Amino acid sequence: MCTVKLALIGAVMMSCVAAAATPDDFRWLEQVHSARAMDWVQGENLKTERRLDQDPRYARLYREALAITTAKDKIPVPTFENGQIYNLWKDQRHVHGLWRQTTLASFRHRAPDWRPALDLDELSALEHRNWFMKGADCNLPARLRCLLQLSDGGEDAVSLREFDPGKAALVDGGFSLPRGKQFAAWMAADALLVAREWTPGSLTDSGYPYIVKRLHRGQPLSAATEVFRGKKTDVQVTPVTLVDGAGLQAVLIQRDVSFFEHEYYLLRPAGFVKLDLPLKADLQALVSGRLIMSLNTDWVTPQGSAFSQGSLIGLPLAPGAAVAGGHAELIFAPGEREVLQQVAAAGNALLVTLLDNVRGRACTFTPAAKGHWTRQLLQLPDNASVDLIDADRRGHQAFLNVTGFLTPASLWLIDLQTAHVESIRTAPANFDASRDTVEQHEAVSNDGTRIPYFVVHSINAPHDGSTPTVLTAYGGFQVPVTPSYGGYEWLHEPYYA
Repeated sequence: MCTVKLALIGAVMMSCVAAAATPDDFRWLEQVHSARAMDWVQGENLKTERRLDQDPRYARLYREALAITTAKDKIPVPTFENGQIYNLWKDQRHVHGLWRQTTLASFRHRAPDWRPALDLDELSALEHRNWFMKGADCNLPARLRCLLQLSDGGEDAVSLREFDPGKAALVDGGFSLPRGKQFAAWMAADALLVAREWTPGSLTDSGYPYIVKRLHRGQPLSAATEVFRGKKTDVQVTPVTLVDGAGLQAVLIQRDVSFFEHEYYLLRPAGFVKLDLPLKADLQALVSGRLIMSLNTDWVTPQGSAFSQGSLIGLPLAPGAAVAGGHAELIFAPGEREVLQQVAAAGNALLVTLLDNVRGRACTFTPAAKGHWTRQLLQLPDNASVDLIDADRRGHQAFLNVTGFLTPASLWLIDLQTAHVESIRTAPANFDASRDTVEQHEAVSNDGTRIPYFVVHSINAPHDGSTPTVLTAYGGFQVPVTPSYGGYEWLHEPYYA
């Protein structure tokens, strides 16, 4: 007997509203490090482990999953930094990760000439910590330095350390901010904007910073100067630095009023100025002197320009223009079945991924005369997920990941100037997909909304209601469930009740 996996896909949003009058018997779990919470977690884990250990398939499935996770022939995920290709590689030898670099020409080969930049396992042993890297901000116009986010054990709180890509080493005497829930952005080569818990308790009710200060090189944290203060009821406040292909830098502060609502403040000579934007707008990139924003609501500017929900717009950074919003340019407005997904800048163009009836698409957008933008569809495989990996802000190239339910991931190199696409890596297949197929159908809700979904099944599976089915659906946080490659060999497993 076969098993069918049915994945429900679509623009389904579920409103999760907690009734204030309803008592929460598990509120004590919010004290995540308390002995009571940890005892409860360990007890629940033990229940799960016992159940899994009793399943006769578990040991084999575990070995297969572990082999896939630690395989040496998996595609290294690339990022562009400082004119090089970087990758954070993990395997059985590098459990914490080896941050390494090579050239684009070398990366095209199956066995690139990787050079180590930072070995997290060595650093962990040297400093007696459990370091994992959560990100690297190399957003200086000259791109000479990076700010690394190092997490001890993978927690939200991070330590910030300055890194020199040219020397492939942490900077002696450089910026080094101690552990905390914090965010930082380059303001200049010798100055950072930092949001953190400056004094005990100076965090939002969500547990994140809302006070931003300017910190110069060599200053202690106590000498930092406050430049912005949100509210304790905010989700968080974050400094942001963007750099376009010509080296123009925009320094902003993002105030998250709620999970989906944001205010943006742009640094001008006289200080930070609030941008006249709707709360439901997301900052995406900086390209050709324009702030790129996506809209999660309809918007009419003070000057009367109208933009629909789901649109992508550009705000020129000419003096005063981005503040008024009157010069906003329409880059993209979604069609009936289109949904904007990801946006990145590369040189003087944008790379945008879309969903067209839940099928992945990618397009380039280039500024033209009189505030218009040209759109070009990239020729990529159909019926697949198309995900943006990274784009070279100072160049004109980008990486995309393309995959499907039965198709292993493939890495594509995109030239935004010529719209040339090239598959340069394909992951090995984890199973024989020749016996399986994928279908797309639509379910109709009570209000008439047509919601697309996929069915992955064995070609020989009966359609008489007797085939066991695993149903997966999700609706929340504007996150769709798109085709993804997995271990679908279990489609042919004997069924266990």
